[in-house]
Amino acid sequence: MRRQNVANKFSVTKEGVEYEFEAVKEGGYVVTVPLYVSCATQGDTFEEALLNIEDALFECLSAARDLNLPIPGKLEHVLRRNKLFLYKGKFGNRPVSPTKLGNNIA
Repeated sequence: MRRQNVANKFSVTKEGVEYEFEAVKEGGYVVTVPLYVSCATQGDTFEEALLNIEDALFECLSAARDLNLPIPGKLEHVLRRNKLFLYKGKFGNRPVSPTKLGNNIA
C-alpha cells in the first residue's frame, strides 16, 4: 500500500486501486475513488474508511455491471477478484472471506 500526503488529504493505492482520503474536522475520513467519482463513503478511522470504500466500490461496480453501464478497465479486476468470494446471505450478496464460510460455499 502506497500513501501520498497533501495537507489533510492523501491518497492510498491498494491492489492497483487509488483511493483519496480527506480528514474531516469532526473526526474521521471521507474517501473517494478518482477512477469512479460517484463512489464515496466515510469512516471514523482510516481502517474503517478503507474497508468501507472497498465495499462501496465493489457494490458500485456490481450495480454498473448489472445495469450494463461502462466500468473503467483499470477497475474490472475488482469485480473479478471479489466474484469468487460472494455469499448470498440474509443481507444480500456480500464479499466474504472463504475461511469465514467454512462448508457453506455453494
